Amino acid sequence: MIIRRILSECYSSLIKLVLATIGILAVSVLPSGFSGLSFDIKKYVLSLYQLLSKIQFLDTLTYENMNIQRPIFPQVFVVYKEFLFIFCLAMALASISAFLLTYTMLFFKPSVKQRVKNLLLIIESLPDILIIMLFQLLVIWFFKKTGIMDYGI
Repeated sequence: MIIRRILSECYSSLIKLVLATIGILAVSVLPSGFSGLSFDIKKYVLSLYQLLSKIQFLDTLTYENMNIQRPIFPQVFVVYKEFLFIFCLAMALASISAFLLTYTMLFFKPSVKQRVKNLLLIIESLPDILIIMLFQLLVIWFFKKTGIMDYGI
């Protein structure tokens, strides 16, 4: 039942994303359909088709600046797979650790649960940038103490 609801929400969100993307593309080529004050539907559909055929292959998109054509995404796709792997790994690790911590919380006494809730409330009140900075300092301290990654940090 819960999985069906989650899949339904994902499906609904995906449909909204696709429709929003189609709407943005349709509106972006709207000026090309006008000839003076009249609207030419054939010209509009042709422009929409040309746009869709161009963005089908994102790695070949170029822009022109001072009669020099350059790629739009020269380095994005080089590191895209590595980024996606690290992101998916981090999401899986976060989901598994959240599940395990929640499951272990079920076995604690109510007084311990309350202390953990208070600690989490304090952590939630800290600004995100402070937490990020503290994690960076923790990583630097760890590498300096252990010497695992000695690249002149």
